[in-house]
Amino acid sequence: MLPGNEEICNLLSLAANQWRVGFGGAYGLDLNTIIAMADCLGIEKNQSFFEKIRIWEREVLKIWEEQRKTGDNERCNEKKKSQCKLEFGEFFEWACSKCKKKLTKESGDDADDT
Repeated sequence: MLPGNEEICNLLSLAANQWRVGFGGAYGLDLNTIIAMADCLGIEKNQSFFEKIRIWEREVLKIWEEQRKTGDNERCNEKKKSQCKLEFGEFFEWACSKCKKKLTKESGDDADDT
């Protein structure tokens, strides 16, 4: 992280769920909420503040768009399975079964969550 960006990074970390979303996915941050949060945190809102917010927003949207294009945003593909195996180790099969049950529930099946 570059010096001088700590406040913005902390703010955006806290505001991770403050995206405006349409049928095509997220398209921008909810700036009303970002500004209110900045006020609560005592962050000065000047031109630099808004430039940093826009740069970060644009970069995140680029990453998400690339993930959509490559299919890397799928919930379960080989790359994600490899990541889960590293993360969950010996508990991978258990974690994978929980994920499958969740996906089944979301698709409308009423499988139990045990």
